[in-house]
Amino acid sequence: MTSISEEQRVAASINAPSAEANALDRWLLEATVCPVDHCELKLDGNYLVSTKNPRRRYPVVHGIPVFLRDDDESTAWWARVSLERAKRFAETGRDTEFYDPGVESVHPHVQGIIESTGGHLYDALRGKLTEYPIPTIRVADRGAQDALLLDSGCNWGRWTFSAARKGVPAIGVDPSLAAVIAARQIRRQLNLPCSFFVGDCRFLPFKPGTFSDVFSYSVVQHFSKPNAAMAVAEFGRVLREGGECLVQMPNALGIRSLYHLGRRGFSAGKEFDVRYYLPGELKRLMGGGFSDVHLLLDAFLGLGIQPDDRAYMPWKNRLVIDVSEVLRWLQGVFPPLINLADSLYLHGKKASRNNV
Repeated sequence: MTSISEEQRVAASINAPSAEANALDRWLLEATVCPVDHCELKLDGNYLVSTKNPRRRYPVVHGIPVFLRDDDESTAWWARVSLERAKRFAETGRDTEFYDPGVESVHPHVQGIIESTGGHLYDALRGKLTEYPIPTIRVADRGAQDALLLDSGCNWGRWTFSAARKGVPAIGVDPSLAAVIAARQIRRQLNLPCSFFVGDCRFLPFKPGTFSDVFSYSVVQHFSKPNAAMAVAEFGRVLREGGECLVQMPNALGIRSLYHLGRRGFSAGKEFDVRYYLPGELKRLMGGGFSDVHLLLDAFLGLGIQPDDRAYMPWKNRLVIDVSEVLRWLQGVFPPLINLADSLYLHGKKASRNNV
């Protein structure tokens, strides 16, 4: 095993987590498996190496495992950038892109990317946040000691932190190394029981039945439909029997969805474009392996609209949130209105073996 460089020591020190988070960090390094063949891994210097195929090597950067493949086309271009950066670190022990902004204010990564992770209503607040906008996640705290949530496509950890605040220990995964480093630094500020790693939600480095919950917001909607099906199937694989999966997706019949589809000529989309689904398509996406599959309302008039975000918004954006909430109330009175919502949750439970 190679010696730890001074830069690694500094990174470990300035990213020191709480005891609960530290336990999850150790768990990630010790309990994860190869995301391709699901065999055990061994630590070799700055790599986790497959015990079945030594050519499958996954860098560890500042204690963060990077489970990205170099033999499969990624769903996002920044995954390739992340993997190249991780390999440079693994080979040299140096990371010239690393920086730590401290704990006194909102992380610069969040300030720069908030409209992408929080939705279009945050356009006017880019660079102006004074606190982290963390909405309430729609998963239950079942009180189980072994509860563990996977937040797939976490970026800076908005929903991962929400789950941890609710009492559910959480693991966030994202293909962006920069985002995951920022998430671990923000975790230090918020002092919450969660951890993060770099990976691809189509190839998760976990054994079957690892998680009590899988959550994904504003992520799978950007995948091609075949890749979306792969990701949802992988969510089912890592869920425990009876575990719940909640995936936010766009509805092609929503008002703003129809507007965006019309602007691009109702094309299917390419690269990281949003893919729109009819309600029936969404239910079929969850397919076999899940029971109690149904749709839940997220929002009208756009994607990413959360009532908890109202406090941060100028009055025009608050009005959009208020109208969405009124329509949410009306949908409770007239359930078919859900078919005109822009943003839906696809919900399913992992079927027991007796029901598959």
